[in-house]
Amino acid sequence: LDLHWYTYTPLPDNLLPVATDTSTLHITVYHHQYANDARYLKAALSAIEQFSRKNIVVQSTIAVNEIPAQQDWLFWLADEPAINKGAENILQYAKGKHSSITSWILPAGQNFFTPVDLYTAVIESDTGKPTGELLWKDGYGKAMLTRQHENTANYYRLYTHIDPKWNELPWSDNFPQLLFQLLYEKQSQQSAN
Repeated sequence: LDLHWYTYTPLPDNLLPVATDTSTLHITVYHHQYANDARYLKAALSAIEQFSRKNIVVQSTIAVNEIPAQQDWLFWLADEPAINKGAENILQYAKGKHSSITSWILPAGQNFFTPVDLYTAVIESDTGKPTGELLWKDGYGKAMLTRQHENTANYYRLYTHIDPKWNELPWSDNFPQLLFQLLYEKQSQQSAN
């Protein structure tokens, strides 16, 4: 008999081809007076890009007229009110009184992250109570990051700063993970379903 044996070794599940995400996320960081905050944020965004291998284009500026239109994300690191040029998502610092605090930051409803130390928080002076969906909280359950849909954009209000004088976010391994969850929330929800 003229027999020919052909063998097949299946690939392990972790080596099977995965659909590649070829989309590009366009992010602008506006940092009028908070250049250090912008550096920490850009470092975290760079870590996300390197680790996830997703296409992320980050532009940084101190001039409002240099903010491109139609960005996926606008990080408005300034005291003046955000100017939206068609961005889908705008993260800005909350307005209010700065208050010293000894607490931590953790995503609301999740406890698999190590808490991040918090030293200074913003207390809104107008209502005293943040509006919108609670995304991050402190150890007392107070809002550290909220999201509210207004017109055609999602507005995120951060009740602290991205600064080691305010908290340990710039030094935390969790910071890129927390940002990744914000940036790719829709994809994370779809993959979980």
